[in-house]
Amino acid sequence: MKLPKITKISSITNKYPNIDIFASLLFLSLLIIALYWRVYGYDFVSLDDSFIYNAPQLKNGLSITNIIWAFSNDVTALWIPVTWISFFLDYEIYGMNPGGYHVTNVILHICNTLLLFSILYKITGKKWRSFFVAALFSCHPIHVESIAWITERKDVLSTFFLMLFLHSYLKYTQKENIKTYLIAMFFFFLGLMSKPMLVTVPIVIILLDYWPLGRFEKTSTLKIILEKIPFLNFSLLVGLKTIFSQLNAGALVNFESINIITRIENAVTSYIAYLVQLLLPINLAVVYPYEQSFSLLEVFVNFSIFVAITVLMLKVHKKHPYLIVGWLWYVISLVPVIGLFQSGAQSHADRFVYIPFIGIYIILAWGVPHFLQVLKTPRAVAFVIFFMVLPILSTLTWFQVSHWRDSSTLYAHTLSVTDNNWLIENNYGMVLEEQGKAKEASGHFQKAVNIKADLPDSHLNLANNLYRLGEVAEAERHYKIIIEMNTDDEVTAKAHNRLAFIYQTQRKSIEAIKHYEEALLIKPTEVKALNNLAILFAQKGDFPSAAINFERALELSPQDAETLNNLGLLAIKTGNINKGIFYFKEALKYNPAYKPAQNNLARYMNSFQTKK
Repeated sequence: MKLPKITKISSITNKYPNIDIFASLLFLSLLIIALYWRVYGYDFVSLDDSFIYNAPQLKNGLSITNIIWAFSNDVTALWIPVTWISFFLDYEIYGMNPGGYHVTNVILHICNTLLLFSILYKITGKKWRSFFVAALFSCHPIHVESIAWITERKDVLSTFFLMLFLHSYLKYTQKENIKTYLIAMFFFFLGLMSKPMLVTVPIVIILLDYWPLGRFEKTSTLKIILEKIPFLNFSLLVGLKTIFSQLNAGALVNFESINIITRIENAVTSYIAYLVQLLLPINLAVVYPYEQSFSLLEVFVNFSIFVAITVLMLKVHKKHPYLIVGWLWYVISLVPVIGLFQSGAQSHADRFVYIPFIGIYIILAWGVPHFLQVLKTPRAVAFVIFFMVLPILSTLTWFQVSHWRDSSTLYAHTLSVTDNNWLIENNYGMVLEEQGKAKEASGHFQKAVNIKADLPDSHLNLANNLYRLGEVAEAERHYKIIIEMNTDDEVTAKAHNRLAFIYQTQRKSIEAIKHYEEALLIKPTEVKALNNLAILFAQKGDFPSAAINFERALELSPQDAETLNNLGLLAIKTGNINKGIFYFKEALKYNPAYKPAQNNLARYMNSFQTKK
């Protein structure tokens, strides 16, 4: 019996010339879905996601008012209106289900990967090398943070607009008309408004003009530079806006805390540390603690490696232009987040290389085949290497994604792979407290204080925890430490308030009043302090002073059930049962589950009925 003839692959590709492109895009999409599908069941994490789920604007969804708010506010110390609008849109679709917000991030990562492949293929004509860059981008574990962390929507969204900008810019270089130029400018501005890290893009695209576009050979250098000026102006405006936002929010670390020499040492060390993580992506963490001192040998070795790579790339740039382009893409795009303007507690962060590593992937995708060619190695070896690397990276990514399930899982993992991580010790303690594990939490708060003794937040969390555990004297000691520090008005006011409450329970009225008044001097809008001070006056029989403080608290927070309930009790004490009942009802109108108001209303309604 004659077997049917097997159709050759070449004949299929001849009949359907784009089938391998379609297969590549499908493969990349399915790979990302396979690695990240679990995030639909993941939660928000308390590290910065609280800015999203606690934002009162979120529950109004996508509205004109919210769009105006997004453009006029920088609540996260960053001006990212387009990112906020994407969250409002998510709320319209998913409500408060965190899984939906995660899915949006994954969809954006898929789009970014496919666009990256498409752009590189169009400008280089190298299909498999472009595919290799996109594959590395799709599944490298260092990018998990940018995708699995809802807060980092700004990473994947800004990159999405960057890819659309590059696509438009490519069309502009082919036609050079005002329409394609303006479209490119529009996408660039959207990217900047998603995350200001794109401020270096006007410099980066000059690299693309050099290779692979080769525009310097057919277009004047002056024209290439002049056409970037509008983009540079956008970058300058957004860059200045970001600096002012961070200064106003107190997010920028001053040069007294971390001097310029330390910042430069950290920057050089970080450039090399990222390359190590590229090749050995293990022990990845959400926060890498900032080292305040570096050994001279460590800095010298890292600086030498950095200079050696740069010199080598410059030396061979004419023969192999992709090397210098890839290297400078990496170096330049990292400048805004390399720590010269330090914001946050991290020395470096996985999320910062979501865009910069594209440059290194280009070096690998073009450099490895050339190196194998020099060694006269069969071309198939390159494919073997690729299909060995891809499963390894994908496996590491699979496990890295699992660490982002919730706050507890993320913090526990981070503490297992880092040392002296005061921020995560403190945050983990807060999560454990919320779970009712006060004793476990205490150990983490104590570690945070031991690592960074000059941080008032950690002392406050520890003091509150100790008070709940019944260790009042030790809690009092930490409240006093915060007051002596006097470095953060908000925390200091809370310490005065808590200390006053301790004295109030100990019937030390004079000391209690003194600390309540100190709290209100620092923060006149502290509703809790006003309430507690009013209660203290009421206990002493000074009802007029109590009423004044309760009314001030109510002015600041008209729907506060505790204040309304307290005003009700004060009315009862002064013999006005009707007024008391009114306040109890008002408290329950705004918070129907508030037990003290429920109990008081039931008790005094019965009393009122009996008297009638």
